[in-house]
Amino acid sequence: MTRDYVGMGHRTRWRAAGAAAPKAKAATRDHQARVNVSDQVWREFRDVVGNDSIAAYLGRLVERAVERNRARRIREGTVGELALLDALERARELHTDLSAVIERLAHRLDRTRD
Repeated sequence: MTRDYVGMGHRTRWRAAGAAAPKAKAATRDHQARVNVSDQVWREFRDVVGNDSIAAYLGRLVERAVERNRARRIREGTVGELALLDALERARELHTDLSAVIERLAHRLDRTRD
């Protein structure tokens, strides 16, 4: 498979070649922030987090907030073409995952009915 397409972007070359573009794992690094809440709220939050790392839990909260903001901007039409392409790719991945879950659940339900 050759990837020497002149005038094509990286993604386009991979799509034209019929291969899936390799996914680059986004590098993560530590960021620091202070949380301004009462002691009672912090104690309850610690109970919610349980044995999980607070840093990991807060990281997931930040990622979900960013995803919600991206989704809002997509709905409002305030994102560029690249962001739309990325959203479409993510939607396809989610569709594939959800279809697999539905298939497994349907298979399990069919077995319990027999």
